[in-house]
Amino acid sequence: MSFEAVYRAERSKLIRYLISMGVGQHQADDAVQAAFARAYGCWDQIRAPRAWLYKVALRESYRVHASAGRREIPVGDSLPDAASAPDTGDLVVLNEEEERVRAALAALPGRQRQVMALTLAGFSPAEIAAELGCDPAAVRQNQVRARDNLARHLGIDRRTNR
Repeated sequence: MSFEAVYRAERSKLIRYLISMGVGQHQADDAVQAAFARAYGCWDQIRAPRAWLYKVALRESYRVHASAGRREIPVGDSLPDAASAPDTGDLVVLNEEEERVRAALAALPGRQRQVMALTLAGFSPAEIAAELGCDPAAVRQNQVRARDNLARHLGIDRRTNR
């Protein structure tokens, strides 16, 4: 696929992905733009463009987030010649864990996936019930079933929490 075709197909999806990972809109825009800029320079060498872009965009979002917390540079100070690369050792582990959890969530039946997404977003069972038009007891039942399914999918024994 050409760079332009992948850009058109994936840009907005990448931004939504980063936002679903907790990145702010502006940071997501910057990270996606940076990922595509990096990809453009080595496009012929990238074997799996979509996977590469998602990984690089996520890493860029961490870089954007980290730099946002730095102090402002006074007018008299000089800017560094190049940005220092973040320690990506933890990011790789986090990415693998996130992918496992995302896959487990995606494997849930529809109602359980809805309930868990809202639960993870911080909604109470009563709020979820109001949103989905069902009883809070049904929400709690779906939460229990979803947690059991997630634990099974992730290889966690809920009785011992391992």
